[in-house]
Amino acid sequence: MEAFNIKFGKQATAGFLGKLFFYIFGFISTIVFSRNLGPASYGDFALFVTVLNITIIIHTIGLPLSARKFLSYYDDLNYKKNYTIALIKIFLFSFVVTLVILNIVVRYIDLIFNTEIFYHYKNYFLVVLFLLSLKSVLEGISQGIEKNHIYAISEFIFGSLKIVIFLLMIHFAHFAKVSLYHAIFAIIVSSLIAIIIYVQRIIKYFSIKKNKGSQKKNINIYIEIVKYGFVVATTNLLAVIIIQTDKLMIGIFHSSEFVGYYNVGLMLANFTSFLLVAISPIVSTTISNFYSKRQKRKIENFYRYVTKWLILMTLPFSMVLIVFAKEIISNLFGTAFETATDVLIIISISKLFEVLIGPIGFLLVMSGNEKKDMAINSIAIIINIVLNYWLIPQYFLIGAAIATSVSWILIALAKIAIMVKAKQYNILNIQDKLKVLSISIIMLIAIFLLKKIIFDIHIVVKIALISLVAYSISFFTIFIFMDNNEKMLLKNIGKNLITINRIALKQK
Repeated sequence: MEAFNIKFGKQATAGFLGKLFFYIFGFISTIVFSRNLGPASYGDFALFVTVLNITIIIHTIGLPLSARKFLSYYDDLNYKKNYTIALIKIFLFSFVVTLVILNIVVRYIDLIFNTEIFYHYKNYFLVVLFLLSLKSVLEGISQGIEKNHIYAISEFIFGSLKIVIFLLMIHFAHFAKVSLYHAIFAIIVSSLIAIIIYVQRIIKYFSIKKNKGSQKKNINIYIEIVKYGFVVATTNLLAVIIIQTDKLMIGIFHSSEFVGYYNVGLMLANFTSFLLVAISPIVSTTISNFYSKRQKRKIENFYRYVTKWLILMTLPFSMVLIVFAKEIISNLFGTAFETATDVLIIISISKLFEVLIGPIGFLLVMSGNEKKDMAINSIAIIINIVLNYWLIPQYFLIGAAIATSVSWILIALAKIAIMVKAKQYNILNIQDKLKVLSISIIMLIAIFLLKKIIFDIHIVVKIALISLVAYSISFFTIFIFMDNNEKMLLKNIGKNLITINRIALKQK
């Protein structure tokens, strides 16, 4: 059991760091790219990346998650080698098929979005598609063979290099205007470096690892990969479509430039739920541990406490983001992007609601409601498309923000309703929600008053001071309302993390 906890402790830590680097460098790159490219070119880039992300999900057909599941499950080294080779072969075959299809449909994609981006940058699109898809598959293989720390290292190198290379190209290149080419080239080089790191570590693993004995033979690996991968890819595609529908439909109804405006507001708003996503590996590991021991009461308490901590730590950032939306956008991205102010406010509110509900998705799947989860996402896509189709022509970017926010809130409510109806876990604590509501009102009033009272200082200093006050209120509230069970839980989590790190260091 100790070895089991160490293994999952490492995975959780690596997963947290990887997601942390992904969010931080993604946020920084959005600022750097948007300020240097300008609204029109950044809009082209945002639409380019949106279509790219959807294509990657279709192209990889669930291979990364297939690798994580099956490579980590069996100890037979020959099986791992054969499975890895099969993954790469399927990936290459899938890319050839994707290549043929994209060469046929690329013109239609431009017609749909009333642009020529994909025709002019078709070759670059295919190169980036191949590299990022391969990076994703290698990431899955690396995690499957228990080299989870490579994910964090790769995300750090990929994210930081992408920004550095882009800035260097702008500085040294003799171009009159910064173009989409600079951003694409930065992605190509940084993804190549990340791929080299993954390949080197995977080759090293298979060259020094000793076989522990055969555990699985005479199976059709290719059928196994495709069957599992198809289900995973379908689920992931539904999730990605929910996230990307608004940007795609803005591109259809208007132009790529407005996709850029919208993407800036969306990226900032997504930081509201950053902590919820970043700690998901730690949350899933802890709940899995309790679930394996059938400790229902501990799952309920842990879910309740984590949700309360998340909302109280997220609340100050969200409130400041909502109150100072225009000032934050103009200072970070430039006054040209102030159009995204209302988008930022609307989506931040919906994201705050998502944090208020807590990590319900994992609990739903773990309790045997995978089909219901997929059904909710499928219905949400239809609702999202209908709302965007109806609201965007009438209310423009605000309509897209409202449509997306309503879809996300309905998804969260539907998942909560399923858990409440099933009566498997008592995760709704009305008393906690009322406390959070009262603190939210107090904090919002305090921020508004401070915004009006504080004069004659730079806006950045003003926002920083008010944020400090808001977080002071939040942390004070956490400690005031913390009961003995919460203190004990925090103490146990701290002890477990320290123990895992100490043992890991000894093993090295």
